[in-house]
Amino acid sequence: MKQRNLCLIGTLLLLACLSAITLPEALAQTDGGYDLTWNTVDGGGGSDSAGGNFILSGAIGQPDAGIHRFGDEYSIDGGFWAGIRYYVVSSWDIDADGKADFAVWRPDTGMWYSLMSSSPGSYGGMQWGMQTDEPVPGRYDRDGKSDIAVWRPSTGIWYMLPSNSPGTFAADQWGLSSDVPVPGDYDADGKDDMGVWRPSTGFWYVLRSGSPGTYTAMQWGIETDIPVPGDYDDDSRTDVAVWRPSNGTWYILNSRVPGTYTVIQWGVSTDVPTPGDYDGDAKTDIAVWRQDAGSWFILFSSSPGAYETIRWGMQGDMPVSGDFDGDGKADVAVWRPSDGVWYVQPSRSPGTYTATQWGLVTDVAISALTRILQSIPAILRSSL
Repeated sequence: MKQRNLCLIGTLLLLACLSAITLPEALAQTDGGYDLTWNTVDGGGGSDSAGGNFILSGAIGQPDAGIHRFGDEYSIDGGFWAGIRYYVVSSWDIDADGKADFAVWRPDTGMWYSLMSSSPGSYGGMQWGMQTDEPVPGRYDRDGKSDIAVWRPSTGIWYMLPSNSPGTFAADQWGLSSDVPVPGDYDADGKDDMGVWRPSTGFWYVLRSGSPGTYTAMQWGIETDIPVPGDYDDDSRTDVAVWRPSNGTWYILNSRVPGTYTVIQWGVSTDVPTPGDYDGDAKTDIAVWRQDAGSWFILFSSSPGAYETIRWGMQGDMPVSGDFDGDGKADVAVWRPSDGVWYVQPSRSPGTYTATQWGLVTDVAISALTRILQSIPAILRSSL
């Protein structure tokens, strides 16, 4: 009798453990750009949330295979996960709410001014940098917030303010005065890496944050090209890419399939390259803005061969696309230096627009396109 009772107790304990492991539904996670309420992991795994970024790691058991979910700050693929999946984020989001914030950098004072989308009417101001610096905003510490950073051409030093450690800063030398800074997450560790492109040789030099002390050197492009890095193949890595104004051609090195590249003709010599994820498929789309007509030409990666033309902006505006409404798609937007107004077409609400005054004529607009605009040859930039 005692042995039978022990067996019964053991069986009940086993059933209790199994019922605890096979939960019918994951807890709903809501913060910024995501809301997960379906069965994500039925038997293990860990979840890690850092503001706007959502990370799913170490899943075992029976996940929902075959599902692809994505939003402004996350991308989740169904199946058995091993490790962590990061989505390359390009919007300036200083408050980690999954929406791009309006921001400018004032070179004459070195002040950064950001209008927080999470707290309407509130803003932040931070002095960082000097007049001859170049702004290199990014996400260098993987806390879901954009970090303030500048690159000093005279010394090649990057000065970064990590948002996860207020009051501290990082200073690292990388690059020559003639280089073009091209930060991005080239190693898919969830942190932006310091990178420069050397026009004189066409070499890209990237200091990998995932492997401290190591770097990569890759020759790609010619002196008259414009660097347009982005995640064009949805592997969470920033791809080395250039746009050649002379023939309007995009040359992209696919990090998903090393040794292969993509060549696509899109745009004319006077266009401004404006890559971004306009269709929400977690891939950077090829796009240009034609300043004389104020027209955006977007080639959608989710529908090969399909494109959209949007009339938005006028001569003298600066393209500043980003996900301002938190729907996982880059919104067409321009900043008008003459009056400091940001004009945004939210993709979540077609046919509507917002107009927000933020900045002075001498400011530099901070957006996903800041680095591209700064790298455009002076002769072309003067016509913007």
